[in-house]
Amino acid sequence: MTATCGQKRTSKVITVSRVDRVTEAARVMHDHRVGCLVVVDGDGRMAGVISERDVLGWISSATPETYFQRVEALMTTDVVAASPETPMDEARELMMRHGIRHLPVVENGAPVGMVSLRDVITRRP
Repeated sequence: MTATCGQKRTSKVITVSRVDRVTEAARVMHDHRVGCLVVVDGDGRMAGVISERDVLGWISSATPETYFQRVEALMTTDVVAASPETPMDEARELMMRHGIRHLPVVENGAPVGMVSLRDVITRRP
């Protein structure tokens, strides 16, 4: 049997809203010990992603005027994603080809999971 991105559904996907503050996204990442969040719109559909690297880059250039900036100003909107049926080998290939460490799993436009590089590396055949 081939492992798929939908096999390991053990918890809710951690998300933030596109109108949340970047500081809130940083707090959520810290609290949940994750390096990437799915950004959702008002209908719960994936609008993009924001990563710890996005936040660190923002911190390095933040000014008092940008302190209250919203997630939508930093999020990546051109997101590479997988479906729950995507084989893990294909997910790994997508991540390597696009140089990404987190791959959202999306079904009907809504996030249902997140595959991390750690998931791919520690997966047992």
